[in-house]
Amino acid sequence: MYQINSKITDKFTKEAIGQIFKMLRLFVSKNDLVNLAIDYPPKLKFGDFTLPCFALSKSFKKAPEAVALELKEKIKLAGLIKKIENAGPYLNFFVD
Repeated sequence: MYQINSKITDKFTKEAIGQIFKMLRLFVSKNDLVNLAIDYPPKLKFGDFTLPCFALSKSFKKAPEAVALELKEKIKLAGLIKKIENAGPYLNFFVD
């Protein structure tokens, strides 16, 4: 259903990423979900996980930056995810 771009696939990471995709599926089509990849941001100040929104740009008919902002505004925090920020075309997730 989703990809984890990481060599680390421990239980906590899988659970956190699963929660991210659970939040996303309320606003993103199944076809788009299978093409998304959660990654680690280049610096810790950008969060624990990041979602590049380039792949969603076409279906949302918006620039990736606008997609990231829209998703940030729509997604409700839950579970391990304590904060969401958009940074340009990226949606960054912070885990507690």
